[in-house]
Amino acid sequence: MGWLQRFMYGRRGGDQLSLALMAVGILLTLVSSIVSWFAIKTTAYVVYVILQVISTAVFVLAVWRMFSRNIPARERENQKFLGVWRRFTGWFKRDRKNFVYLNCADCKASLRVPKGKGTMIVTCPKCGREMRIKT
Repeated sequence: MGWLQRFMYGRRGGDQLSLALMAVGILLTLVSSIVSWFAIKTTAYVVYVILQVISTAVFVLAVWRMFSRNIPARERENQKFLGVWRRFTGWFKRDRKNFVYLNCADCKASLRVPKGKGTMIVTCPKCGREMRIKT
């Protein structure tokens, strides 16, 4: 086990982007195996081969990122990925049971207003526009 610790010294290891790349690689492999069922001397065989090549490339990229010694570059890549990922998943994590979410008509800022409080006047913190909202 000591040889593995010595080998990984100075390397980033797995992070969220590498994990996401592995998940994409697994998904592409599953899709290509489903396509292979229909790939009897048809164009589906070409799709199968393309999916296999792409999934292999995604796996190689994920492993390369894990073993890379350029830690600052891998951290920047991971931070960019996390920014996109949080923007994508942030919509699903909202508390829709207790709050109403709306966008300002002027600056498009996301506003959160408590539910069940009747008619309220809400002021946008970004642009200062006042809106009358029924919650």
